[in-house]
Amino acid sequence: MAAETALEFVGLADKRKDKPGTFSGGMKRRLNIACAIAHKPALIIMDEPTVGIDPQSRNYILKSIKKLNTSGCTIIYTSHYMEEVEELCDYIAIIDHGKVIAEGTKEQLVSLVSDMKEMRIVVDDVQKINIEELQEISGIQLVELMAGNTVKITSNSEVNNLNKVLETLIRQSVEVIEMNQQTLNLETVFLNLTGRKLRD
Repeated sequence: MAAETALEFVGLADKRKDKPGTFSGGMKRRLNIACAIAHKPALIIMDEPTVGIDPQSRNYILKSIKKLNTSGCTIIYTSHYMEEVEELCDYIAIIDHGKVIAEGTKEQLVSLVSDMKEMRIVVDDVQKINIEELQEISGIQLVELMAGNTVKITSNSEVNNLNKVLETLIRQSVEVIEMNQQTLNLETVFLNLTGRKLRD
């Protein structure tokens, strides 16, 4: 792949005479990719290529990575963004403290926490919720207050505790507006395998 073709691939052909120092963060990241693919490598290693860039550049980079992979290029992709990993990767390894602690397809990794379920409940005001009281309910493993007046509850899937959760919220004068059960994803797997405590 010639330099001109590589620049076209990442959407920078019209900037080929500009100095990289004038580029935005997203454009510099795309230029990095162009440099990496100009010699048609069979393998590319990408280390968090979408960190700190605008949504448009991020979307363009993800699409470019998919095209590269479809064309036959093998890509090793490291990221803390689990949604990107789910979108891009066929085979996934979770690394914690420098060691691979789990690996496989997305489906294989999710099966590691198949004994769990995740509920998201939209309420009138999350500040009314007594988290400690909810966590005392049988089977509840974690209660998290989220944006949009949403509470996320992770629970043992074998324990039928929905009625108890609703009873507790009503007793706390919390109005339930919407409720649904989420499909387990890589973020759930990652947090359960590596722990949820903040790290330095």
